[in-house]
Amino acid sequence: MIPIPLIGGIVAILGILGMVFGILVIVGAMMVNSGEPGKVKTVSILGLVFGILSLFVAGGGFFIGFILCLVGGVLGLTWKPEAPTQPAPTQPAPA
Repeated sequence: MIPIPLIGGIVAILGILGMVFGILVIVGAMMVNSGEPGKVKTVSILGLVFGILSLFVAGGGFFIGFILCLVGGVLGLTWKPEAPTQPAPTQPAPA
């Protein structure tokens, strides 16, 4: 039989891990919002990983967080940056 204080300690550790994963996902979302293509891909992958880990840490209690991480990660991975527009060539003024 597992002693009750040990179960409470495990629950506390999982709660702290869940909060850390949530904070990392929020920081990652801000980095994705920066729009730099290299950061967007990398942080989207990390968001997906932490979203999947949240299922095990939170025990499925915050299923909506997993869904939002999944949608945000997929959108970040499929995002294509806009091509820079070339300015129209200027013609010299007639003399």
